[in-house]
Amino acid sequence: PPLVFNTFRLVGATLLLLGFARFAAKLPWTGRDLIRLLSVSLVGHTAYQLLVIDGIDVTSASNAALLLGMTPVAVGAMGAVSRVENVSPRAWAGIALTLLGGYLVMGSSNNGGGSLKGDLLVLAATLCWSAYTVAGKSLVEKHGAVRVTAYSMLIGTLFFLPVSLPTFMKSSLQSAPWTAWAGTAFSSVFALVFAYLFWFFGVQRVGPTRTAIYSNLTPALAMFVSWLFLGEYIHPLQLVGAAVIFLGVHLVRGSRATRS
Repeated sequence: PPLVFNTFRLVGATLLLLGFARFAAKLPWTGRDLIRLLSVSLVGHTAYQLLVIDGIDVTSASNAALLLGMTPVAVGAMGAVSRVENVSPRAWAGIALTLLGGYLVMGSSNNGGGSLKGDLLVLAATLCWSAYTVAGKSLVEKHGAVRVTAYSMLIGTLFFLPVSLPTFMKSSLQSAPWTAWAGTAFSSVFALVFAYLFWFFGVQRVGPTRTAIYSNLTPALAMFVSWLFLGEYIHPLQLVGAAVIFLGVHLVRGSRATRS
């Protein structure tokens, strides 16, 4: 079950990250830092993981990838609203196009093996991840990507466990094939530990919006992989939606963003 899968990979990733954090430079945490750390942990780990795993479980991998590809636009919009960055009119046009593309993806989801419920869950997860990226910027600039990622995942996992425990207790782990365990281990080490670290290293060095742009490699790769290995059907309207999303992201990437 999705909650059991996520329980194993979150706990494993947390232990690995805490090991890395032991070797990172240590600065004292202020009360304001701790409040922000708690907030980003709940949004970027607990809420995000609950939403994205349940969403992927009831929609197609290609739909989920396309909607997660809206992250750079959401980050840009949140950065502008929070005055982390000034977003140009060209970037706002890109934001509008990306939202249109997301509507096209969701509107055709039932024809492509997805579901509106799953798409909306993944969209909500995208907004959580974007908020985590923008709000975590000041923390990683002060405390570093390793410590912020490790401690935020620890807190997020502690709040995730009570939600997953009832399902975990009812599960028959003996029935899971070795491929499920291998996939869980791979996801824990690479999709969580290294991906999260690389993400916040990027946020620390080049900022939230420029980092988020690179997440748009995900939709193209995931659509190809889901078609190749899972045999998922991609509806033509989803391809149109994908093209509109990429056009919107191109406008955002080509615009000039500056600090307020």
